[in-house]
Amino acid sequence: MGLKTDKHATFIKLFFINIFLLVISYGVFYREGFGADTISQHAIPLINIETWITYGRYFAYLFSMGLYELGINAVEHYHIFYIMFIVNTALALSVYQRMFREFFEELIPLVLSTSLIFINGLFCESFMFPECFPGFSLAYLFSAIGAYLVSRKKLIEGLLTLLISALFYQAPVMIAVICIIGYLYFEDDMIVSLKLVAEGILFIIFGAGISFLTTVSGSFFAALLGDTPKAVNFLGIRGEIKNIIHGMLLFFQSGYRLLPPAYFLLIILIFAVLVFVISSANLKKSLSLFLIIIAVFGTAMILPRGSETPRLLGGLYAALAVILMASVIVGSKRKRTMLPMILVLCAFLYIQIISIYKIAQNHYKSNEIDLSDARSVYSEILNYERETGNTITKVAWATDKNTFLVNEGIYYTCGQINERTLPLVAYSLLTYVSDGREYQKVQMDKAIYKKHFKGKDWSSFDASEQLVFDNDTLYWCVY
Repeated sequence: MGLKTDKHATFIKLFFINIFLLVISYGVFYREGFGADTISQHAIPLINIETWITYGRYFAYLFSMGLYELGINAVEHYHIFYIMFIVNTALALSVYQRMFREFFEELIPLVLSTSLIFINGLFCESFMFPECFPGFSLAYLFSAIGAYLVSRKKLIEGLLTLLISALFYQAPVMIAVICIIGYLYFEDDMIVSLKLVAEGILFIIFGAGISFLTTVSGSFFAALLGDTPKAVNFLGIRGEIKNIIHGMLLFFQSGYRLLPPAYFLLIILIFAVLVFVISSANLKKSLSLFLIIIAVFGTAMILPRGSETPRLLGGLYAALAVILMASVIVGSKRKRTMLPMILVLCAFLYIQIISIYKIAQNHYKSNEIDLSDARSVYSEILNYERETGNTITKVAWATDKNTFLVNEGIYYTCGQINERTLPLVAYSLLTYVSDGREYQKVQMDKAIYKKHFKGKDWSSFDASEQLVFDNDTLYWCVY
C-alpha cells in the first residue's frame, strides 16, 4: 500500500513539474495565433472537421462534431483548449516518465531526458492549429498510456489503447512505439538480443500498420464523398532510403531549420554515445547502442519519409530522448560523468526553449503581416463602397506568377510552421477581418485575370494593381 501511494505521489510530482516546464516552454503560445486551417474554420466551422474522417481520424471527427453540435468551435475558444492541450501533454509526458522511472535513481535526470519528447521546435506546430488541440492532445495521451500498458505486460489493453490513439491522430503512435523499443532495450540490460529484435519489429509493424490502415480507410471514405483521397505514395526502396537519409541529415544539421546552432543535435548525440561507451566499458553494450540508434531513428522516419511535416517528424526527438536516457542510466554508475551529463541536458533544454520562443516570435510576426494585408484589402472595399454606393458581396481571388509561402523576415519555418497563410486562405482571412461581414466566394473571371493579373509577379501589396472592383464583385490577386 505504501509503495503504491509513493508511486502516485511521484506521478503527481512529475505532472506538476511537467506543467511548469510546458508552460515555461509554450506559454508564449497562450496568445491567439493561427495557421491556414484555423482561419478557414473561423469562416466555415465544419471545413476542417469534415476532412478528418477522410484522414482516418474517426474519434477526432466524432469528438469535434460533438463539440460543434453543442455550439462549441475550438478555434473560438482558443484559451480553453490550449489549457486542455497543455494538461493532456503534461499527463502524457508523466505517463512516459512513470514508464521509465524504474531505470533512474533520481527524478531530475529522468525529467530532463524525457522532456525532449514534447519540448522541441517541431512540436511547436501543434500550437499553431488550435482546431486540433482536442484531438491531438487526446492522441498523445492515449498513445502514452498504450505504451505504458505494454511495458507492464498488459499487451492487449496496450495495443487497443494505441489503436484508440491512432483513431484520434496517427503520428503519436510511432512516438509510443519508439518508447516501447527503448523500454524493452533498457529492460534487457541494454543488450540487443534476437528476442528484442523480433519484439521491436512486431511493434513497428503494428504502429506503422494501424497508421497506414486508418489513413487508407479514410481515403476510401474520401472517394465515397467525392473528395480527393490522401495520397500514400511509395517511391521505391532506393527513393525511400534517399528521402530518409536526407531527412536525417536535415534533422541533425539544424533540427529542420528550427534550431540556431548548426549541428547541435549531432553534437548532443555524439556526446551521449561517448558517455555511454566510456561509462559502460562493454563492447557488446556499445554495439547494441548503435543498433538501437538505427532502430529508433529508422522508426521515427517511417511516417514522414521524405516530407517536412513537423507533426510527423516528432518521433526523431523521441528517438534522441531514448539515446539520452540510455546514456544517463549507464552514466549514473560513474559519478564523474553525471554532473557533465546533467549540465548538457539543462543546456539542451534551454536551447530548445529559446528556439521555441524564436519560432513563436516569427509565428506572430507572420500572422500580423497576413492580417495587415487582409485589412488593407478590407479598407479598399470600404473606400470603394463609399465612393460608388455599390456593396461588395462577392469575392474572387487568385495568386500571382510566383507566390511565396513564407513572409519576408520569417526565418524559422518548416512545413506548416510559420507558413504564409494569405495565398492559401485569402477569402477566409478577408472574412476574418471584415467585422462580421460575409462574402460569396466566386470563380475568378478569365477576362479580368488575363487583362490585369496574368504574368504579374509582385513582392508586396499594391491595391492599385492587385484589386479590381466590378459592381458588387472584388477580383483580388494575392502577391
